[in-house]
Amino acid sequence: MIQRIQTIWLLLAATLSFVSLQTSFFSGIKPLANDTAVQSEPAFTQITGMTNWMLLATTVVMALIALISIFLYKNRPTQMRVALVGLLLSVGLIFLYYRESRQFPAGQGTMDLSALVVMFIPFLFFLAIRGIYKDEHLVKSVNRLR
Repeated sequence: MIQRIQTIWLLLAATLSFVSLQTSFFSGIKPLANDTAVQSEPAFTQITGMTNWMLLATTVVMALIALISIFLYKNRPTQMRVALVGLLLSVGLIFLYYRESRQFPAGQGTMDLSALVVMFIPFLFFLAIRGIYKDEHLVKSVNRLR
């Protein structure tokens, strides 16, 4: 299990998913309320994986899918499907971060360098799927020789 390269990719994807819960994706100045009775000052805000429940749930599910996929090494087609779901979730997570960052006024925020953590996760899932596919292809070619 550990000698397969896709295990390393999936473990890195799970680790980066959990790291993205604490790292900032986008930060800037966002008005707190639009109520005229309560005059609020704009506050510096950071968007992390724990900013709202949708980001939190997607990030945790994506990390758990990566961990579960590691232990499906005996059933490669299922492992590939689960990793593909993780890839789709990671792309969806990037969309959720983008949607959350659009709530800032124009010019009042910037994307942080730690956003690369979230952007790297789909690439890791892709590498894992490619490794699983190569393993499956290798097993099929060995079975033809028997």
